[in-house]
Amino acid sequence: MPKGQLTPKQERFVAEYLIDLNATQAAIRAGYSPRTAQEQGSRLLSNVMVASELSRRRSKTAQKLEITAEKVLEELALLAFYDPADIALATDEEGREIEIKSPRDIAKLPKHICKAIVGWGWDRAGNFTLKFAPKQSTLNLLGQHFNLFASNGDEALKEGLAALLQESRKRARDASQSIH
Repeated sequence: MPKGQLTPKQERFVAEYLIDLNATQAAIRAGYSPRTAQEQGSRLLSNVMVASELSRRRSKTAQKLEITAEKVLEELALLAFYDPADIALATDEEGREIEIKSPRDIAKLPKHICKAIVGWGWDRAGNFTLKFAPKQSTLNLLGQHFNLFASNGDEALKEGLAALLQESRKRARDASQSIH
């Protein structure tokens, strides 16, 4: 096998890993021993050639599906900032209130509301119910993406800097008082 190429087993691992992103199961499906699959999967993911092939194939898939960071962020924003009250206020083109009594009625809602619906069903009384995307986890994803939350390390750094600043101010005051 020429240098710089994956072995057939590595190729199979790459293909299997892209199915469910589970390295252990991908290793087993690629023919590695179930007893050592966890270690093999980890080792394969850290292999430069395997990682490069995974990256190449993911990029190819993203291009084919036209998945961009902008599109993903747009969808996250829709899920994070939908207003459930918009359902109560939803109207059709003629200004009539849209009643949601069955799955068919969901299609009548504005697109931004439809995208926030992740499930539906009927309660014990037989009323049609909708399940919406969880706002908190979606907001967290957006906040993390835009670094809106300080990590513990950042907080420790800020506290350390604040303590140093306070100590410096005290020394400056003390020095100024001893001069006078």
